[in-house]
Amino acid sequence: SDLIKAANNIADRKDGLRANTQAPDFSLTDTEGKVYRLSDFKGKYLLLEITDAANAYSQQESSVLRDMLKRFPRVKFLAVCLGNTEKEVSNYKQLFAPNRPVCSIARTHKMVSDYQIVSLPGFFLIGPDGRFYRSPELDPS
Repeated sequence: SDLIKAANNIADRKDGLRANTQAPDFSLTDTEGKVYRLSDFKGKYLLLEITDAANAYSQQESSVLRDMLKRFPRVKFLAVCLGNTEKEVSNYKQLFAPNRPVCSIARTHKMVSDYQIVSLPGFFLIGPDGRFYRSPELDPS
């Protein structure tokens, strides 16, 4: 039936986010105009944070990441604000991510479906080979 096909499609998509599966590629522009792609992080660990710049809970989790930069210098951090205004993203960058790149995407961006974002914040640890190391994480720690 159609319901069984839909359930199988959902299950197949979830399997694509499991550890040791290839992370979906992306192309994102940060607040400074620099473009980031998954391939830019080859050979490095990447902690990808997809967040809501104006949400208090998301901001609380983001402050943990700000402090983790010093503890994990070999990990690259990339924040992606989802569905926020330019002002919200600017404030977020200043308060929670002054030393890491921050990108902004619309709720219709391909990354939302590729990374199956259903709630925020979302955290993905991607290994040096471009595969999910841990995915999705419930919190950044």
